[in-house]
Amino acid sequence: MTNLFSYFSGCWQGNMNHRLPLNVITDPVVWLSATGILLLDMLLVSALVIFILRKAGLFDYRNSEYLSKLKELVESRYRELAFFVSLSATSGSLYFSEILGWTPCKLCWLQRIFIYPLPVLLLTSLVLDKRDVQDYVLPLSLIGLAIAVYHYPVQLTAMTSSGCSAVATSCDMTYTRMYGYITVPMMAITSLSTVIYLMLLGRR
Repeated sequence: MTNLFSYFSGCWQGNMNHRLPLNVITDPVVWLSATGILLLDMLLVSALVIFILRKAGLFDYRNSEYLSKLKELVESRYRELAFFVSLSATSGSLYFSEILGWTPCKLCWLQRIFIYPLPVLLLTSLVLDKRDVQDYVLPLSLIGLAIAVYHYPVQLTAMTSSGCSAVATSCDMTYTRMYGYITVPMMAITSLSTVIYLMLLGRR
């Protein structure tokens, strides 16, 4: 069973700059995190396609009872959903570094600076019923997203980054590459994009 799981792990990992220990590749939390990111990516792409089709006059989600109810549910629970996503991103990154021993590079730390306050802000808004949380969450998420978007091609192409030191963990260090594209910076991109999308929904 372990050999079979290792085979599929290798198939989905894609090409990496560094070979990973077997226990890291097959770690269930890594697989769960990557699968969650994949599902979020699919939802974000679907929302974008629906938005484009609606603007083009080719489709209106309001004609679908299911999509209308789904949108109402997301809009009514946007803070809870954003809290869950940001908490998952925070706890996942801590698991990677503290349990699996994935040493963060400087760009990873910069992203963490803007991600870690999010669950605290969102939980506070839920407990105190604050409706202006977008004013604080959006700036942090946008800055963190910009850093992650910059980090992703740096990691994939091993291009020189001014944000990293030659003596510290390299910014092109690839600890995982699930489903052919999901690395740690991509996890940050998807998580922050989801939080931003939810915050924008909540502004309406």
